[in-house]
Amino acid sequence: MLARLDPRDRPGTALLVGVVCLLLVAGLAVPAAEGRARTAEERHLETRLADADCLDDWGVREGTERYAASVSGVTARGVVVSVEVPYAYTVDRDGTTVYADTASEATYVVGPGGTERQGGDDVRPCDP
Repeated sequence: MLARLDPRDRPGTALLVGVVCLLLVAGLAVPAAEGRARTAEERHLETRLADADCLDDWGVREGTERYAASVSGVTARGVVVSVEVPYAYTVDRDGTTVYADTASEATYVVGPGGTERQGGDDVRPCDP
């Protein structure tokens, strides 16, 4: 038979139940926040690379670099997420094809109001 937990029977039980619930919600929210930040950085890269007239070819989620995303803090506006998103491109420089395989690094705040880029690499492949 299971015993009924009554917060009045044991001091701290309500706090324990609250902490367990918070950890459960955070465990579900963290992967979602990381995914939203990663998707936002992919879109940011796609826009930057599509606007780069000098590129012969490009792609996001390509190359040997790996994805990385982790919660690095919490603010009043939401969860701070650091991300790395791989991308690759080719460009002709003085008659030679240059292959670039790299990853962008950025920080996002992910909250109920949306996902906002706070800073990160300034991707400008056409600048010398």
